[in-house]
Amino acid sequence: GTPLAFPVAGLASLLIISLEMRRNNVFRQNLRRVFLHPHGFHMDLRYRRFLHTAQPLLLWLLESVTLSLIVVSILYSLRDSMTFDYYLTHFLPSQELKIDLINLVWSPTDAVLFFTAVFLGLIMLLTIMIRLVSVLFLERMDVWQAANYVIWSFAALLFILPAGAILFRLLETQDFMV
Repeated sequence: GTPLAFPVAGLASLLIISLEMRRNNVFRQNLRRVFLHPHGFHMDLRYRRFLHTAQPLLLWLLESVTLSLIVVSILYSLRDSMTFDYYLTHFLPSQELKIDLINLVWSPTDAVLFFTAVFLGLIMLLTIMIRLVSVLFLERMDVWQAANYVIWSFAALLFILPAGAILFRLLETQDFMV
């Protein structure tokens, strides 16, 4: 049968973002500002204007889920591909790692959770790298400010969240893959 992990995770994420935008006027205004007036919004981040803690954390999770849905949808569509198997054989260092990745791809729920955690970690790693690079400049930035820069810069990923929920279905159609 078709996996339910993709539409459930995508629709749950869309529901969360729409409820939060409807409930929280400040969050809605911040999203509007980051898209319509990004320079002013990022200048506010630079001067450390108050930003509620839950907003970046929610965006961090939703951006990671969006990236996870897209990556897992692509990997799930390639699960039977001999070419995919060939590249895994050459690029993964051990056979056990390849088997673990293939088993993960065949279980979409686990794969979405795993890759969400991976992207959460990668965004945190990018935050730490930006914080370390900021040491070279006169104006210092703390970790929270660097995290706000990274997280709010990735906010454009929210536009592809609806596509992430249905991408697996599109990739499963024969007409699209030809």
